[in-house]
Amino acid sequence: MQLAGYPDWQRVQYAGGLQIANVTEDMSGGVNLGFFNVQAWATLLCSVNVNAGSSTYQVQFAWYTAGVGGAQIAVTNLVYTATNTGTMYVPVLGPWVFIQVTSSPTTDHTPVTVSIYTSANLLSGYDALDRSTPLASDVSAYGINQNKVVTTNRAYAGNAILFLDVQSQDLCTATIEFWNFAVTPAWVEMSGVRLSGASGDMTALVAIPACPIRLHVFNGPTAQNVGVALTATT
Repeated sequence: MQLAGYPDWQRVQYAGGLQIANVTEDMSGGVNLGFFNVQAWATLLCSVNVNAGSSTYQVQFAWYTAGVGGAQIAVTNLVYTATNTGTMYVPVLGPWVFIQVTSSPTTDHTPVTVSIYTSANLLSGYDALDRSTPLASDVSAYGINQNKVVTTNRAYAGNAILFLDVQSQDLCTATIEFWNFAVTPAWVEMSGVRLSGASGDMTALVAIPACPIRLHVFNGPTAQNVGVALTATT
């Protein structure tokens, strides 16, 4: 926020790490965290801890030109489940933000913790990662026409490399699916993200949305060993 009456306010350094919201509540009915003046910072950090439960949780950042009564200029949504808890970064898109948490379906009353922090630096999803391990990886022996789901181990939004290694010359396909936050949530294949083919290594650069994702491997007519991985990149 600007310092009223201070002629050189642009030279003031605002420290990051300020916690502007922190709640642990039953989110089944939706929880409004309120309006916040965030124009002094470049990025917000959203940390969500979801216990085992059936619901999917969406944290919505609605950006406004001013507080109550201001014009809405953008919306950012982050989606979490119990399998992709962690921190995701949100670029500040307006001087004011209204933050709301909702769940789908609304039948899970397990308390969920949501914390929002500020950062003075423009950060990306890649900056928040523990890069010692891939987002998801698996090497397995597949039977004829067998398929397998490989889950991710943390929340992430940004670029990633999808890797597929097949043993034989027969068909094997690896796809990426995302969790669609809706009245009836479901896994949906990301359009155009599909690797399939013969022996050797195959890679594809993909943009991961800010929601739970998983890999789905479909083996063809020959039993073989298959390796698959998803690794974050800049």
